[in-house]
Amino acid sequence: MASKIRKAKAPKDMNAPKKNLSSYFIFTAERRGAMKAANPDMKLTELARLMAAEWKTMDAETKKGYQAKSEAQKATYTTAMAEYKKTEHFAKYQVKLSGWKEEQKLTADKKAAKKPKDVNAPKKPATGYFIFTAKIRKETNEANPTMKITEIAKVMGQKWKTLPEEEKKQFQDEAVRLKEEHKVTVAEYEKSDLYAAYQRKVAEWQNEQAMKKEEGTQASDADARPKVSMPRKPKDNNAPKKALTAYLLFSGSVRAQARAEHPELKMIQIAKVLGTKWKALSSDEQQKWSDLAAKQKAEYQGVLAKYKESENYKAFEAKMAEWEAECERRQSKADALFVKKMQKLSTKADTKTATKSGKSKKQKSGKSSPPKKKKQKKRKYSSDSDSSSYSSDSSSGSDSSSGSYSSGSSSGSYSSS
Repeated sequence: MASKIRKAKAPKDMNAPKKNLSSYFIFTAERRGAMKAANPDMKLTELARLMAAEWKTMDAETKKGYQAKSEAQKATYTTAMAEYKKTEHFAKYQVKLSGWKEEQKLTADKKAAKKPKDVNAPKKPATGYFIFTAKIRKETNEANPTMKITEIAKVMGQKWKTLPEEEKKQFQDEAVRLKEEHKVTVAEYEKSDLYAAYQRKVAEWQNEQAMKKEEGTQASDADARPKVSMPRKPKDNNAPKKALTAYLLFSGSVRAQARAEHPELKMIQIAKVLGTKWKALSSDEQQKWSDLAAKQKAEYQGVLAKYKESENYKAFEAKMAEWEAECERRQSKADALFVKKMQKLSTKADTKTATKSGKSKKQKSGKSSPPKKKKQKKRKYSSDSDSSSYSSDSSSGSDSSSGSYSSGSSSGSYSSS
């Protein structure tokens, strides 16, 4: 099984003001030192349980005091954060954060299309732990009204850990009983029309995925077409300039200042700094730029309407028509060449296949040309000290031979019949 890729943590803003604590965490921060001194042998988890129990039994008036402290901290944090968002530290952090987000997008794996869910299927039975938490959730929420859902979950988790084994077994046995009931319910459900409809839905989904995959393959084949060189699109140099948006008007007014403050940053990063500055503006300040943009847009519309009646605009329209016709001509030519090329490749592939099938038919039939006889080479023997020659004739039908020999010291001849 492939291991899950861990996502890199988002960069932390070390200069940002600290967030306010909840009323419960203010209480634990104040109480922890004294409780640790009173119980030096206890672990942190055990101390946490004691503090949670003390918080539950605390009277409403004392709790209100901690809630008031939390609200005061929150008001201070909100004010400090609003001021911090106007600083350069915040702008730099936003650039860093946006860079991290882009990295995550590049490295993240593409999620596959989700399989359709069977909404009519019987729900899976709860485990022993979830049966237990369902039982105590209401009283836990009532005892900790200021706690978040995640904090409530931690409290219930601690309660489950400290639960005696005998009590745990009751919940686990109930979970086993529910699991057996679920098996029977599922078996019945799989005989129903609803399940058959769901199976058809899954089959359709699988076909869609297969088609998408095929379309993707075809698209990749289409991408293999050679790129067509097109003429440059004509530009209307006489046309009035378009009106800028509110954001572009603002960024144009502060770009020089931002570049002077951040000489080490690239243009893309400067753009991010400008975006952060825009977000930090109040709604009244942004409205001023929006009003200016609306005024300039109205002026542009009037100038553009007059320009469209001029000879320059008519000449530009004629240029555009010529450009579009030339683009279409080049594309049609490229398409025709591509079709011709594909037809050649197809014919070549068919010929190759036919040749292969012909060869395989010959091999299957067992017919093959007889092997050619090899010509036997006549031997000749010779040496410096000895030489001999012989001949034999068997065509006469009688055994006869004749020969002669010679050597350095003797010579002779023989015959036999």
